[in-house]
Amino acid sequence: SYNNYSEWTGVYRIACDPADANILYASTEGGLKVSIDAGTTWANASGTTSGTSTVVKIGSDGSVICIISNNLYRKLGTETSFSKRSGEGGFPKGGSVGRVELAIAPSDPAYMYAACADGSGFLYNIYQSKDSGENWEVIGAGGAPEEFYPFSYKSSIAQGWYDNVIAVHPTDPEAVFVGGISFWRWMKGKGWQRLNSLSQSATNQYYVHADNHAITFQTSNPNTMFIGNDGGVY
Repeated sequence: SYNNYSEWTGVYRIACDPADANILYASTEGGLKVSIDAGTTWANASGTTSGTSTVVKIGSDGSVICIISNNLYRKLGTETSFSKRSGEGGFPKGGSVGRVELAIAPSDPAYMYAACADGSGFLYNIYQSKDSGENWEVIGAGGAPEEFYPFSYKSSIAQGWYDNVIAVHPTDPEAVFVGGISFWRWMKGKGWQRLNSLSQSATNQYYVHADNHAITFQTSNPNTMFIGNDGGVY
């Protein structure tokens, strides 16, 4: 039931369909796997190719986006097969980017986001889609490390290959958080704002340790956010 053992030596993400707990997706060394029986058996997701899958996200409407070999694949909730979207609708080709992280707005699954690092770990671009991944536009441009630099420190150190995370506020589809070495927020009409300081003491209210890897929100209060990084939980 587990296919080729080598395909499962690395499992990077798991996502569960919010409308059907029997439907699971796993991003593995052998590509994107899907189970329709709560993990008892697995198959390659229809329409995808072999290669390492590093992230998979499911929207509240059942739409799925994933990354395989740095390429974006999408399946809308009404579709039965994935289609490759890299190089389409403004999304970069897989060969142009390094690590890519994805997010879907919990309150409106038509809003999708991608945080892309380049091959050296610097910011490539951050993208937003308002139509379920059909078209993408840049909301955070790379190439200006002194202005917007979530994955780098000044212009000498870049770690987008290591610390790269993006999440959307539970009730606002256009409030987005991006973590890398530093931590940032984007809101419609307000642009990007850095939320943390690395130069303050660890007891300062603005201090958040470097190297952010996880963002989650408290279900009872969507304004309470937890950040997991190399320094612990903030």
